[in-house]
Amino acid sequence: MTKSDLQQLAELRIKEAKLLLDNGHYQGSYYICGYAIEFALKACIVRGLQDQWLDKAVVKELSKLYTHELAILINFNGILKKELDALADTNPQFGAAWRLALQWSPDRRYELNIGERDAYDFYEAVTGTNGILPWLRTKW
Repeated sequence: MTKSDLQQLAELRIKEAKLLLDNGHYQGSYYICGYAIEFALKACIVRGLQDQWLDKAVVKELSKLYTHELAILINFNGILKKELDALADTNPQFGAAWRLALQWSPDRRYELNIGERDAYDFYEAVTGTNGILPWLRTKW
């Protein structure tokens, strides 16, 4: 899968999340929003690997990419995490958006208690001016 594929998937998932949100499918919107972040993070990681020699240590690290855990993905090469932390320190709204994003996991699809407010708040944390996706777009 290429960086472009992952970028397209991130954009597609966020459009799907908005459609679900606008039509009252809050649980589905919340769930799909998380995948938009995941794909965007993976696009950033793939970008960073383009010029890197894939020695044994790097190949071993790559196996960690087969996860849905946003905290693991952001920490993959350390660079994104440092930049995220620096931005979160200077922009409390971005920091709050990231903390909200860290509560997401694919297992949330089994929850029946994700309501309208939760879905809107998460969508805003992902797409808003101080959101995760606008920042990640500058990194991929």
